Amino acid sequence: MSCNEKKVVLRAEFPQLQGKNRTEVFPFYKEILGVPSELDEYEGEVEYFEYEGKYQSAYDYNNKRWGIDWVLHHESDYKTYIEMRTNGVSLGDFEKMASAMSQIFGVDKSKVRLISYTWYNGVDEPIKFD
Repeated sequence: MSCNEKKVVLRAEFPQLQGKNRTEVFPFYKEILGVPSELDEYEGEVEYFEYEGKYQSAYDYNNKRWGIDWVLHHESDYKTYIEMRTNGVSLGDFEKMASAMSQIFGVDKSKVRLISYTWYNGVDEPIKFD
């Protein structure tokens, strides 16, 4: 059933993946995130993959850009999937998280962004990198 969803994420782009399709980027994500929670593959072509949990792939459909999200909070009208700390996250914590993303995924720490958005899940998630 369609409903509203809300996410708060730290997001960073993988510029080296820009313009590539799912089949081309899937090995990269599999190497850094492991086996996805959902995978739709047909005759060697990856049509869809999704990761659940703290780290998730991010794809901007309009601009064909790929990245990584550290999901701090994710909820829908019906369920909370990942709950943020009760009293929030400090700026110092965000700095440490951006550093961790830089170390784990090789992204530029200064380009990690804090993003909060809501969307109707009957359409594609509105992912943007700038």
